[in-house]
Amino acid sequence: MSGQNKKRSVQLLIGPAGSGKTHACLEEIRTELKERPQGPPLLLLAPKQATFQMEHALLQDPDLHGYTRLQILSFDRLAEFILSECQTSIKSILSEEGRVMILRSLLNQIKERLRIFHASTKLPGLAQELSRVIREFQQSRVSPQKILDLSSSDKLPARARHKLHDIGILFQEYQSWIQLKKLHDPDHLLDLAADALRSSRELNTNIPVFQLGGLWMDGFASLTPQELNLLTLLAPLSNKTVLAFCADSFPEDKKEIFSIWLPVHQTIRQCTHAFSSLDSIKLDRTIIKRSSKHGRFQQNHMLKWLESKWTRPMAMDAMPVDEGSVNPISQMELSLSEAPDGNHTAAIEMASCQSPEAESIYVARRILRQIREEGMRFNQTAVLVRSLPAYQEIIRHTFDRYGIPCFIDHRESVAHHPLVELTRCVLRLPAFGWTHDDWFTYLKTGLTDLIEAEIDDLENAAIERGWRGLRWWNPLKGPEDLVNRFEPIRRKLLKPIKTFLGKSDHDSETKMPLPWNGIQLAAAFRKLWKTLNIEYRLETWDESAFHSPKPNIQDGFHIRVLEVLEAWLLNFELAFAETPLPIREWIPIVDAGLNNLTVGVIPPAIDQVLVGAIDRSRNPDLKSTYLMGLNESVFPAKPTAPMVFDELERLQLENAGVHIGSRYRTQLATERFLGYIGCTRATEHLTLSYALNTSEGKAQAPSVFIQHVKRIFPQLKIHSFNERIDLSAALHERELLISPEFWRWKKGQSEAVLSQILPNMDSRITLSSISQHTGKATNQPLNGVIARHLYSESRTSPTLYTSVSRIEAFAECPFRFFVQSGLKTEERMAFELDARRLGSFQHAALEAFHMALEDEGLRWRDLTPSQARELMEQITSQTMKDFHEGLMEDKPVNRVTASALSQALGTFVAVIVEWMSHYTFEPIGVEVAFGGKEPQIPAWEIQLSDDTKMVFNGIIDRVDLCTREGQSSWAIVIDYKSGKKKPDEILSWNGVQLQLPVYLNVLRQPDAGASIEAKHIQPAGAFFTTLRAKHEGKSSRKEALDPDTSIDSMRKAYQHVGCFDISALDAMDQREGANRGEQFQYQLNKNGAPRKTNWHVMSPAKFDHFLHRTRDLLKEFGQRIFEGDLSIAPYQQSQQTPCQKCDYASVCRIDPWTQQWRQLEPACYGEFNDGKEA
Repeated sequence: MSGQNKKRSVQLLIGPAGSGKTHACLEEIRTELKERPQGPPLLLLAPKQATFQMEHALLQDPDLHGYTRLQILSFDRLAEFILSECQTSIKSILSEEGRVMILRSLLNQIKERLRIFHASTKLPGLAQELSRVIREFQQSRVSPQKILDLSSSDKLPARARHKLHDIGILFQEYQSWIQLKKLHDPDHLLDLAADALRSSRELNTNIPVFQLGGLWMDGFASLTPQELNLLTLLAPLSNKTVLAFCADSFPEDKKEIFSIWLPVHQTIRQCTHAFSSLDSIKLDRTIIKRSSKHGRFQQNHMLKWLESKWTRPMAMDAMPVDEGSVNPISQMELSLSEAPDGNHTAAIEMASCQSPEAESIYVARRILRQIREEGMRFNQTAVLVRSLPAYQEIIRHTFDRYGIPCFIDHRESVAHHPLVELTRCVLRLPAFGWTHDDWFTYLKTGLTDLIEAEIDDLENAAIERGWRGLRWWNPLKGPEDLVNRFEPIRRKLLKPIKTFLGKSDHDSETKMPLPWNGIQLAAAFRKLWKTLNIEYRLETWDESAFHSPKPNIQDGFHIRVLEVLEAWLLNFELAFAETPLPIREWIPIVDAGLNNLTVGVIPPAIDQVLVGAIDRSRNPDLKSTYLMGLNESVFPAKPTAPMVFDELERLQLENAGVHIGSRYRTQLATERFLGYIGCTRATEHLTLSYALNTSEGKAQAPSVFIQHVKRIFPQLKIHSFNERIDLSAALHERELLISPEFWRWKKGQSEAVLSQILPNMDSRITLSSISQHTGKATNQPLNGVIARHLYSESRTSPTLYTSVSRIEAFAECPFRFFVQSGLKTEERMAFELDARRLGSFQHAALEAFHMALEDEGLRWRDLTPSQARELMEQITSQTMKDFHEGLMEDKPVNRVTASALSQALGTFVAVIVEWMSHYTFEPIGVEVAFGGKEPQIPAWEIQLSDDTKMVFNGIIDRVDLCTREGQSSWAIVIDYKSGKKKPDEILSWNGVQLQLPVYLNVLRQPDAGASIEAKHIQPAGAFFTTLRAKHEGKSSRKEALDPDTSIDSMRKAYQHVGCFDISALDAMDQREGANRGEQFQYQLNKNGAPRKTNWHVMSPAKFDHFLHRTRDLLKEFGQRIFEGDLSIAPYQQSQQTPCQKCDYASVCRIDPWTQQWRQLEPACYGEFNDGKEA
């Protein structure tokens, strides 16, 4: 009995970094385990992320084969251990995500009672921020009632009182909720464990429920009131308690303001006060001096000096050398300017880089050097930064390029994991009307029964046909082949959704379920996952990742995501078991939980570089440390501005007796403490680096830590790293790709020369292995056989089926034709009223106008302008309903656009009909197809060689005919355009503008006239005409409203522009004495000849030559296509290039500043230039 009343020892073990605190704790534990394998439990408390490393370090002793007594725990695990030992059953403990979801729901319920946050309750992150504040109050053991009492205090300003009022109400409602549901808050776990200890002692006054053989704590700089309270209850139950802290002295009575030990000294004071007040505790305070034989820096004088002089900087002018040291350092080593690349390296190096990306390259190169030249292992190296998210992807990308295996120490967010996205989207689908984005986000998770090709085809069809909303619940409508293809897919994708909705009541029109409670919703999610066989799919993903040559995720990552979601569903059921809500109200609650889900990654057990944040990562066995991002406001980091209570309000609360979180002063001290910790992690080598600019190019200054180290080592020079690596200094094959010297040297070199001239390179790297990384666009032609297979389905008689617009694309740039017609890339058509659909609608309306006249046996000229306008308005009204599955009536804006188009088309046909009085040609065909499935005119064929040919298909918008007795009928081609377009002489000569002459060549085929009621056709001309004219501005409102002026303006706006045979002019324009065109653009001299600027007005011989040259150009282009020409050779005319409107710029990726543009050949019609025939 007297043994139970003896005082228990609590030792505060104090020592600076590297002095051997951890070694002392582990050695005591090893001794206890070896001497007494059986006995009361031993506890080692460490941060969550350090428990694995502690166990690994403990088992380094070959004499310790295992143990059963020791538990290495974090505080949360300690609480669970205590509850288990006390046989206290605690069920229904919420997770952090569960608490956030409840708070999100409560905010919506109490928003009318809030004073400050009532307008922000729907903001996504508010619940999470308020959860953090409530945790701070819980950790400080402040009750909701005390918060509400403070909100009535006159000592606080109104704004702070209102915040306290809102948080007090929310906290109170939250506690009432969890009490009503019989739940436990995650931050109450330590309090529950403390209550269990007290209860067990009250029931067993003389006999504690369990004894501890020993309790050790290491790795903590601060303790919350909850944690300290639990320690004070455990210490009397332990034979020995050792609490280790990193500091070089015990705190003094005087106030510390700027000391780096401020946060640690505050914790030591709290511990001293708490344990001194216990009668059963004997408190001992022990300091481990820097001269300890188990210190980290015994073999490295430079790092030892850095640690010892960190708080009291003293220049190291001449360091004495110990005779017994195996790693002496001389003054010469300190002054090596070439240290980063030389043969000798100092223990500490500093480097400046241009950007964080360059900084990561510098670190990667230094690591490779250490591995190759100094025998270092990857797992003996760490890269530490202050904030991991800012550097994580940069380091990952660089290390991957350099082939450096690394472990990034962080909790991986799974907010956008495919399973999380699927879960989120399946809830959004019925809530927001089955939108396109939600459907295809759900399908593209890769967790449905549809394969990727089916999803892509379905999405393209859905976007083009406007399948969205409730249309998915009804059989598809459209072309028969399309329906037959996609209807089975539609039924397949609806099957799991119907399983999710189950037999619950729902709105028959919207398919939206009636309110569900948490249990029903969780069951629906589980049914969906089971229907989709999620577990098997995720296991398959993990298996594939495991066998991947370059795995980019942790082993078993995907199945751990499912486990996290299962735990989330349990919290969901606990929190909302009997709370029915409409499905839309569930969405913000579900999002609040899903957005915060994370999965812990497994610490490295293989040879990898540790990459982590300095305040999180724990790895004491490091030989080399790289401290990146030593820039002002980056490290030391700026004190974070609290989201709810600002610094002044926290000070006011502190004065009122409520301590929550840390204040700026403590944060600044913590940053200085972290700098000290980062610089004292390694035993052999420390590299400090900073960037002169941010990734966005903004200048930034180096950190105060750089100057601090310079004060201690004045001779230490800062190496300026240039990311343009010299050829002789290259360490990795990818560095050669950006070296101009390498590409100049590479020409003509053999494989064997590489390792001879580049001694730093791996001997396995060859010139061919480097060339595969270039990704350089090539102008080398395709093999002729490959080109024939690419452009033609026939092997015996290769035939290129194409259109004039595609051949124009070849004339603009052969590579563009290759991508478009060879690789078959094309833009995805959307169910939108874009320029292409606007043109199609206008063409459809004009075709319907012509067919309506034919049905009535009328010609265009039989109508008056007003009759033509009225008929067109009727036609467009009907066309709107039938066009492209109701696209024109899909949205109000589409209906407005259709109305405007109707008026414009009415004006257009009115002007055309008015011109008929002096125009002898008659429109006899619209949308005239040549070639294709249902041709009105045969396709135009051009024989390219003995076994190859080119066949043109297309549609001519309108053909006008003028019948001449005893002669061939004149034919004019009209091509409608949405905007202004005019023929260009140089572009036509070089084949860039071929549309009009190709159409004319089609019409002069021997069989062309049969389908349009003409025995033989002679082309007279071809013209572009705009359908949406832009009228010229007038000098005054009166002039603009004048009817005569308005009519003239309309005629000029719709003027036809093109090429024609001057001998047909009399039939085209019968106005008497006219020397300037009204319907057609031309100007004549007094002698009747066209002006020199009117190159498009041609003599019969020039016109014939113009058409023949078009055929010759097409033959040349066709031959080049089958020869495999895919050169990237866009032309330039003045400042215009086809690249400015090219859809494939992302494929060729040419640089417009360095590209050598192709110059067009000037037009040369020779003897035809003056309109004279040879």
